[in-house]
Amino acid sequence: MNLLCAICSDLFLPSDDVHSTTCGHMFHHACLLQWLQRSQTCPQCRHRCTESKLVKVYFNVAASAAAEDGAQLLVKLDNLTLRLHESEKSLKDCQKKNADYKEEQKKVRKILLGLEDQLRGKETTLFAYKHEIDMLRGDRKQMVKMQEELDTLRPKLEAYATIKQALTATVQEVEQMLASDTRRETIIALAAALKRELQAQEVKRKEQTDRIHRLQNELAEERRKRKALEESISTYESEMYRLNQQVRSQSKKYSKDESSESISPDGSLIVNTSDQAGPARRKRPLGDDLNSSTPLAEKVRKILASTSPYLRIKTSNVGLAPLMRSGLSAKPLTKSRDPATTVGVAQGKSSGTGTGSSGT
Repeated sequence: MNLLCAICSDLFLPSDDVHSTTCGHMFHHACLLQWLQRSQTCPQCRHRCTESKLVKVYFNVAASAAAEDGAQLLVKLDNLTLRLHESEKSLKDCQKKNADYKEEQKKVRKILLGLEDQLRGKETTLFAYKHEIDMLRGDRKQMVKMQEELDTLRPKLEAYATIKQALTATVQEVEQMLASDTRRETIIALAAALKRELQAQEVKRKEQTDRIHRLQNELAEERRKRKALEESISTYESEMYRLNQQVRSQSKKYSKDESSESISPDGSLIVNTSDQAGPARRKRPLGDDLNSSTPLAEKVRKILASTSPYLRIKTSNVGLAPLMRSGLSAKPLTKSRDPATTVGVAQGKSSGTGTGSSGT
């Protein structure tokens, strides 16, 4: 049976400090001391009781602790329930704080984004101002340089104006100009300027002539190189087109030969036909076919070593460039186009081109 403390309403456990009053009622010692501080009576029957008359109670635990386990489980359940309520309350508080923190974080993030936008705007404005200042400094330096150049060229400009006037004027005007200004320095300066101008023009004319000859020679050399490169490109394109066509034709033929033949279980080759109802007949031994077959690369090398109708096109300056412009290119053929027909058309056109180049 379960014993309770009338003061705190908790169960008595074997490990608790339990005391009994003179009237026989049992309470927790701590609960009873707090009660006696307020009233010197029994909490349950109000009998006169003092602290000196309290008797400590000892519980004898039975071998079967079923009842005790039930009481302990109730106490543990109460404790766990209390702890669960406290945890739920703490969780709610934490969730509320977390929500508040998230809201505050969103506000701070918005403020931060706004500040970042303002910072980028300020940086852009600052960069524009710096660029404008650099441009103004460059303009100022250029203006100062031009002013210095203007101050330097002003006397020369006046001298050139006098020389130009002397060159464009008539004899009477020149005589009048010399008569009006009879200073010897003016006449000497005018003659020296004219002589320097004449020498400078001669030097410039010679330089321009040499440069024209040099550029003409370079132009002729570049034209010769371009012509040689065009001939090489045409030859390479013709050879590449020829090789591609021959390789595709041989590949198609080789694949057709493989698909039309199969190997029987006794080691012989049998032709695959549409009607194979009767017994299969040996066409030729397997050993002869394997020994006489050559790889595709060997066939390509034999084709390159053989006499080709493209030789006249290869040696010509035209090549297959006109054929490719008219629609025959070295691009891969589609499945719907017959390779043998394409090769025949290419050979016919190349033979016609070779004949034209030979006649030329």
